[in-house]
Amino acid sequence: MHFVTTGGERIRFGFVLPAKVAKAHRRNLLRRRMKEILRAALPRIRTGHDIVFAVRQDIDEDFLELKKKMMYLLSSRGLLMKETP
Repeated sequence: MHFVTTGGERIRFGFVLPAKVAKAHRRNLLRRRMKEILRAALPRIRTGHDIVFAVRQDIDEDFLELKKKMMYLLSSRGLLMKETP
């Protein structure tokens, strides 16, 4: 995952899944899952960043495992706000 601070009030996401990662239907499935994970987490993600997720190998995890990995990447780089009870 790579990100750039833009200083604006919006967040933009990009996904890079090269053809060598998997066949088209598998890449589309991974992209749809990643979009859904980010859509659900959008209220917790800090604004003012462009974030790119680059997949270098096929991900063989289920939805929850993929979500845990993506949330870890975002939180380890300080892009997630803390949850308020």
